[in-house]
Amino acid sequence: MNNKFNKALLLALCTLSTGLYIGCNNPPQQNNTIVTVQDTVPQKVSESLAADTLSHQNIGFGVFDDSRKQLILVDDEEHPSNVKALSYVWSNEKAYPFEFVKMQKESEDYNGRQTPENFNNIPGAVFQLREKLSPGEAYAFLANDNFHKTRKAVSVKKELADANKSSVVAELKKSYQSPIKNIKLIATTVEKDSVFLAQLAPVADTLTVLLIAKSHTNPTLFIQEFKAEYDEISTWRVDDGGQFPMEDFDILNVFHYNNKIELVTSFPGAEGGNLSFITPDKQNRYHTLKEAYVYWSPL
Repeated sequence: MNNKFNKALLLALCTLSTGLYIGCNNPPQQNNTIVTVQDTVPQKVSESLAADTLSHQNIGFGVFDDSRKQLILVDDEEHPSNVKALSYVWSNEKAYPFEFVKMQKESEDYNGRQTPENFNNIPGAVFQLREKLSPGEAYAFLANDNFHKTRKAVSVKKELADANKSSVVAELKKSYQSPIKNIKLIATTVEKDSVFLAQLAPVADTLTVLLIAKSHTNPTLFIQEFKAEYDEISTWRVDDGGQFPMEDFDILNVFHYNNKIELVTSFPGAEGGNLSFITPDKQNRYHTLKEAYVYWSPL
């Protein structure tokens, strides 16, 4: 009897010990529900993604026909990547949309002159404006839709006035450690921007002229330097005697972008002229993003 009791007690103790062992060596069941936590910290946008993507392939220059209903892209060494993407032409601050019409081939009568009278003979991309433009400049700046969306065109007025009393003079003297031989105000805008041309005192046979743009609300000077050496061959234009003809230098368009002033310039000479789109770099020095030369010398 006692043996049976002892065996039963031993069996119960073994069963209890086994249960305790299994319970201690098996972790409790995990709750498999996954909780998603949303990151509320704003993600920083890469500067490279936010940077302006404008390049010489997005812009160009054109010449109007006599009716000012069409224009043709002026040939240059850096063609736009897609001429059909060009969609606007500017006359001062006003943008006019246009559509691509055709690629015109050079005619047998083409004499190399890119003028309205010679329009039908010039090779290049032809565009049709949606409306006729009023009389104005024969040459104009073209760009794509993204340029039109990201830039603010500002009305500009040509001036030609002495600017010796401008505060810009003192700033230039300090920056260049040079007297200012001549300075002219050549353009103003409705936003009260000012554009100047200043000639530094010559150093030996080197001549330096500065193009300066200044905002009414920002003290920063945006500057482009024209440097050349003068000898018996003309420095700037035919028979100019080494003088920079400030009265001939034109500002066709002014654009505001990212607190900076971008310019479209025209510098005509006796036989042709230069058209340029210039934009400031991080040091506020203008660099030429696009340039074209047009030839109009009479036969």
